[in-house]
Amino acid sequence: MAIKRQNTIKSEGAMSSMTDLVFLLLIFFIILSTMASTGIEVKVPRGKNQNNVPSDNVTVSIKLENGTTRLYVDDREFTYVNRNSNEIDAAKLTQAIAENMSEDHVVELKAAEDVAYIWPAQVIDVVKQNKWTIVLIYRTN
Repeated sequence: MAIKRQNTIKSEGAMSSMTDLVFLLLIFFIILSTMASTGIEVKVPRGKNQNNVPSDNVTVSIKLENGTTRLYVDDREFTYVNRNSNEIDAAKLTQAIAENMSEDHVVELKAAEDVAYIWPAQVIDVVKQNKWTIVLIYRTN
């Protein structure tokens, strides 16, 4: 006759405490996700003279004045532009930029919103051909 053991060890854990823990975690993440989606407004300090920062970079500005596109290299008008074919003399522009170039070889391009895309594209081509760095400034006040 075989003797059976009366004390058997159960290998399952207490499920009631596990469901309580899962329920609390669910509530925690629901509250956290609603707070993250609404966000917290942070006031970032602003500098006083943001637009008047001195720069050693060469600035190329393209503006539309009285229906005519004007190109400026460091506030001097660049006149080697064929307005009939919308082409810039690349060699002359390279020379004008190189005269004012700093050691960093950085060119800032400021173009008005209403200027045709062909003008900034030609300036970018000249800068890239000379392996200079270009910084695009999309908003100037």
